[in-house]
Amino acid sequence: MAQSEPGYEVGFIPASISEIDVAFPLLEKWKISGQVDLQLVSQGAYSNSNPYAYVQRFVVRPWLIYSGFKHMKFYVGYARNKKYEIVEAGNPEILERRLILMGTYMQKMPKEVFSSKLDLKPNSLKIRMASSEQSLE
Repeated sequence: MAQSEPGYEVGFIPASISEIDVAFPLLEKWKISGQVDLQLVSQGAYSNSNPYAYVQRFVVRPWLIYSGFKHMKFYVGYARNKKYEIVEAGNPEILERRLILMGTYMQKMPKEVFSSKLDLKPNSLKIRMASSEQSLE
């Protein structure tokens, strides 16, 4: 008995991510600053190898940052994530809006800096931990 071909295909979709982040002081007396992040994601499809063929997503994230404590920062942000339909790749059009509350805490450690990130989103609660080899001054 002959086997039939599967009804799906596995392939490679090329993509490219470009991002610009601009930070600026707002109220230095109260240690409040701002930041705006812009992100553009483009992609190809299974039929081409051009990562710039389609605009897949455009994201705008403005932030307010409070840094009035020695090793802590608090962030309030908003993200507008517009995902565009790409029929050839099977991507639907979606508009995501997120309110982001985040805090970071850093402390001196012998060989590295440890920081924790609390990311609150309406549909999930995530705690991310990362370490890097930077020194705190």
